[in-house]
Amino acid sequence: MKKTDFNQIELRANDFASGIREFYTNAKSVGDCLINIKLTLVALVCCAGLMARVRVKYLYNYTLSMILLNLLCIAPTGKGKTAINFIFNTLMKLFVEMTEKERAIMNNYKRNNPPGTKRKDKEPNVAIRLLQKFTLPIAVKYADMIRLKYGDILPFFLYADELGSFIENKKGNAEFSAVARTAYNLGEKYTRDTLYEGGYNGSVDITWNSIICCQLTSLAKYITKEGLQLGDGSRHIPIEIGTVLGEEPPSVRPFTKEQELRINDVVNRLMAATYTPDGKLQPIHEVDMSWLFKDVKTWCDQQRDLISKSGSKALDSFYGRASESAFRIATIDYYLFGEDPAKQKNVRRVYYFFAKFILDSLMSQWGQQFEAGAPKDRESTVTRPTLYDSLPKRFTRKQLCEKIVELGISTAPRKFIYKWTQKKWVFEIEGQSDTFEKIYE
Repeated sequence: MKKTDFNQIELRANDFASGIREFYTNAKSVGDCLINIKLTLVALVCCAGLMARVRVKYLYNYTLSMILLNLLCIAPTGKGKTAINFIFNTLMKLFVEMTEKERAIMNNYKRNNPPGTKRKDKEPNVAIRLLQKFTLPIAVKYADMIRLKYGDILPFFLYADELGSFIENKKGNAEFSAVARTAYNLGEKYTRDTLYEGGYNGSVDITWNSIICCQLTSLAKYITKEGLQLGDGSRHIPIEIGTVLGEEPPSVRPFTKEQELRINDVVNRLMAATYTPDGKLQPIHEVDMSWLFKDVKTWCDQQRDLISKSGSKALDSFYGRASESAFRIATIDYYLFGEDPAKQKNVRRVYYFFAKFILDSLMSQWGQQFEAGAPKDRESTVTRPTLYDSLPKRFTRKQLCEKIVELGISTAPRKFIYKWTQKKWVFEIEGQSDTFEKIYE
């Protein structure tokens, strides 16, 4: 694959494995040309939630990682959420049923041991993994219960029709944000200590996949100015669904019998790869994705070159997680392909496409706000020309300083000169102090 090919990649149905491909081909929208990609992302996150025992090593992280993805679906009231619900209910039906059985065990215990009971039965350890409302004590307690029940951790799945009802108050928002910063990666424990009677203390590894719908108003309350700088935004994949005015809501066309059978087969296979027939956990399965490392480095190197040219702090903050999320998506696809080396070309295309798609989504949603350090109307987001490309073929240090001020960049001029000379993008004109010439136009 040539160095710049990935900027023009358009995905095809056969780039996706069965279980995902059906949602890509059946997605329907009159006004949104990317609706098949967006609804496919919903399906991919659902599959990630079913791959609890799958692990993978990323190029820039030498420890095993879970397949964890967080999707923020920005959708107006009454538009787009029906399609999301349909995909969730199709792929997560068995997962939800299992959670409800565990929840029934807990409810039965509570009925038989009401508050004030002198000699309570021992509380059962249950695995309630679907959270549709967030409170910190519940998340800590349930995560610890799962560990005690199985002897290992399992990720939660967060699903909400509206972010505002999922997190009810300011305190809950702060607690959710704090846990979310560790929930994106395996091995980052969250500790909670309380002094009041009945409080639940624990040091737990909370991880999750999430599909949360929201509107721009509730999103602004969740991803704050301070939180954006701490990486709260880059841990998510923001997409807009059903925002085209006057158009019918997006949907998924009815599946054929053959498509239904393929989807059900994938769901059953993923559930069987997580739980043994007697209700224990299957062994960890590592997917070897080292064959994709060269492509990851190629894409990341190009982003680093662009950062050096532009001085964009938003790009510098967002590209790494965009690549890691795309890598996890590629791992899902490859795993569903049965880890068939013949499908690596298709999976490469998936990585390159989603790395760019996710980065573009992050930059569109929060790029300008991140650069400015203050909330701004996302509709006014524009693509800033790179500092390097804005300069003439031959320029002085004074011209560089003026251009930095014009573009609103805070990085010192000397740092750009150092980077560009190190990369051999510019050279200083002999005999003309502080005058440089660009190698590339």
